[in-house]
Amino acid sequence: MIKCPHCDSKNLVINKDCLACGMSLGFPNVNECSQKEELKALDKRYKEKIKSAKDKGHQDKIAEFEEEIKKSLAVINVDLEYLHSLIVRGAAYSNYQLLTFGEARDFARPEADKERLGVEGTIFGSYGRNIRYAALSVDGSGLKSYGDFTIILSDKAVRLRATLLEENSYNFVKRHKILAGNKIPKGYRAVWKDRYKLAVAKLAEKALLTKKENYAILVLENTGDKKKDEFIEVHIYGKISKESVQAVCGNSKDAAERDKIEKIKEYLKKSNKEWIEE
Repeated sequence: MIKCPHCDSKNLVINKDCLACGMSLGFPNVNECSQKEELKALDKRYKEKIKSAKDKGHQDKIAEFEEEIKKSLAVINVDLEYLHSLIVRGAAYSNYQLLTFGEARDFARPEADKERLGVEGTIFGSYGRNIRYAALSVDGSGLKSYGDFTIILSDKAVRLRATLLEENSYNFVKRHKILAGNKIPKGYRAVWKDRYKLAVAKLAEKALLTKKENYAILVLENTGDKKKDEFIEVHIYGKISKESVQAVCGNSKDAAERDKIEKIKEYLKKSNKEWIEE
C-alpha cells in the first residue's frame, strides 16, 4: 500500500491516482520498485558484489564500471517506417496491447499473443498496457533484432517514470518459474537512479574481466537474434513521442530509402536533436 501525499488516504501500489482525492500517486511501476523490501533486496545484492570486488582488490575497477552505468541511457530499436512515423508524422511510440486493441496492427500468432499478455500481466498486472519497453545502453547502441535504427531517449524523458528489470522479461519469468499471480522475486528490479546497482548486481564478475571500452557490449549484447540478445530491460510508463528523443543512430547510405532518411534528419535538426551516423 502507498499513502496519498495529498490526503493521506491509503491506495494500492498499482493505483495511478488516489481513490479518495483523485490526485496523482506517481507511476505504478516506479511505486512498485520503490517499496522498502524491493530496495532493500537490491541493495543487498549490490553490496555483496561490491564487497567481493573490494576483497579481491578490484574496488577501482568496479567503481569505474559503476560510473559508466550512471551515464547510461534507454534505447529503442525500430524499423525505418516506424522511425519516420514517430519523427516526421508525430505518431507516438506504442506497445503491443495498445496497437492490437486499437486495431493498428494484427495480433501475433495465438501462442505468441498469449505469451506476451501473460508475461506482461505477470510482471505488471493491468497497468502493463501503459508500459513501453526499451534497453539500457552505455554507448547509444541498440538491439538490431528489433530494428535497424536506434532511438536514444533523453534522460529527462525517462528518469521519473522508468524502471529496470535485470533481463528480458520473457526470460526472467521463465528463469524464475513465475506463474501468474505469483510474487516477483525481489532485488531484480530498480528505479532509474539505481540502475547502476542493478547492473553491478548482475554483471560485477564479468565487469572485472572486461576492458572499459567493452562495457557497452557487456551491458547490451546485440546478437541479431531476439532469443539470444542479452540486456537490461527498461520499462517506461506512458507515452513516448518525438519530444522524448535525444538522438537517432542509423545508416543513411541506403539509396532506396535516402529521401525518407533525409526527411528524418531534417526534422531532427530542426528540433535540435542529433543524427548519429553508423
